[in-house]
Amino acid sequence: MRGWTPLIFITGLICAASTPLGAASLQAAPTTFELPAGKSADTLTLHNNGASKLNAQVRLYRWTQAAGEDKSDPTGDVVASPPMVSIDPGQDQVVRLVRTSKRPVDGEETYRVVVDELPDNANAKNGLINFTFKYSIPMFFVTQVGGKSQLSWALEKQGDKTFIVARNDGTRRARIAGLTLGTQGGKEFVLGKGLNGYVLAGSHMRWALPSSLGSTGVVSVTARSDEGPINAEAQAQGSARR
Repeated sequence: MRGWTPLIFITGLICAASTPLGAASLQAAPTTFELPAGKSADTLTLHNNGASKLNAQVRLYRWTQAAGEDKSDPTGDVVASPPMVSIDPGQDQVVRLVRTSKRPVDGEETYRVVVDELPDNANAKNGLINFTFKYSIPMFFVTQVGGKSQLSWALEKQGDKTFIVARNDGTRRARIAGLTLGTQGGKEFVLGKGLNGYVLAGSHMRWALPSSLGSTGVVSVTARSDEGPINAEAQAQGSARR
């Protein structure tokens, strides 16, 4: 059985009422898609765990990284069928995700499957608060199973801010969690105990650091990834170009 993906975002339509509405609950599975060479389609299962009917839409975005940040662009290379669904309480809806592009996959091709629960406009008219769920699920098409990430780390100064930068020169994305830095003076900075994000193959990501860390010297880097624990060092690289 596929596990349900954890909630990524919650958006609220806030109206005049002071009491929240018990909105329908949208769940989605799986938590990640990885399709090897030769496989161009998979299925997403949406479940309504609430007490009333819900409507949802499924959209696909090409996922890249630029200047150390995630970037999402609408795409027609992968499509959802059906893109709009209506689900009764306690029921499932299966959505088929299909790569329609005829271009051969080169390395690792990355997308985001974005699922939005649509607000019930009738509730807004009645002055109720309507909370909706939103999921962003990674989707990877790979030319070969068993690729590996290859991370290197650096401290980067830009203006009055300092960043820890992870560069991935491997053939597989790196999923970073529990990112923690340690200084030579014994200070420790935890940048989140859960998921910090991904570093896609051939890309780099960066995370802002507390000003008290400074931007010189060497810091230790510890984290978790799908490939095991990360133990590395990051050296200051000077000012970044704007």
